[in-house]
Amino acid sequence: MVNEVEPNHDDIKIMFLFTLKNTNQLAKQIIRKTKLKLGQYETKHLSDGEFYLQLKNKVKGQDVFVMGSTSQPNDNILEFLILINALKTNGAKKITAIIPYFGYARQDKVDKPGAPITAKLLADFFKKAGVYQFITIDIHSQRDKNYLKPLLNLDPLPIFANYIKKNINLKNTIIVAPDNGARLRAIELAKLLDPLPVLLMEKYRPKQDLAKISKFKKNIAGKNIIITDDMIDTAGTIIAACNELKKHKVNNIYVFATHGVLSGPALSRIKNAPIKQVIISDSFPMPKAKLFKKIKILSIAPLLINYLK
Repeated sequence: MVNEVEPNHDDIKIMFLFTLKNTNQLAKQIIRKTKLKLGQYETKHLSDGEFYLQLKNKVKGQDVFVMGSTSQPNDNILEFLILINALKTNGAKKITAIIPYFGYARQDKVDKPGAPITAKLLADFFKKAGVYQFITIDIHSQRDKNYLKPLLNLDPLPIFANYIKKNINLKNTIIVAPDNGARLRAIELAKLLDPLPVLLMEKYRPKQDLAKISKFKKNIAGKNIIITDDMIDTAGTIIAACNELKKHKVNNIYVFATHGVLSGPALSRIKNAPIKQVIISDSFPMPKAKLFKKIKILSIAPLLINYLK
């Protein structure tokens, strides 16, 4: 939740920001508020299925940024790596990879016999392709931070806190961490809100993508609830938490998560859940077809603009 390192760019003229399609809208917001120029490149698939990429800008001797979320489909990762390597091959001086959503971040350790550490593998691929440093948004774990060094990990909680202050009545409200992994995030968000009390729910997983939440020991009846986490994937953890909270007769439930992956049954679960609103960032590309009234998207562009301007 804190910035790991802030490299000095004062003596370097930054010219280009290249972007994958899945962060194109985010890039346009950044371009409007900074002196960066939008880098141009073309891609195509050859007849044998291989991916081909060609830069349209001269980058020799330049510092460049290249942005994309390593989300599905996995072709995004391949395009990202080839684009970075094209920049390196064509003489870019320093390449900074901006990865708003780092896919495979949860595969950051050997959790079962025979399992790989895919997050580290992916980080190594990026470095080998030519990345000098990384910028991420709310990266999943300390292990991921270690794999991506040198790293600037930007914290979206001030954006969430600002929205909460403007849109949610904080009287009789508590912050809830749905599991131990979200505890520090909940504490930091609570501090930004004057502060608010924090409660921790305990989670266990009987099997993959299924979360069970243990009961609260404190009386929380009538309280407004703000749940915070780094991501919502299948929404299993969030829905289990909301269902348990409702058993305790809480009032409105709001969910704040940086990365709205919303895979599999997530949308139907959220629609049917006792949730007032789900607030996510635009770190993960969200098709308009997936959006409905309960879901609100806040932009992380101000975080990146503040660093890149």
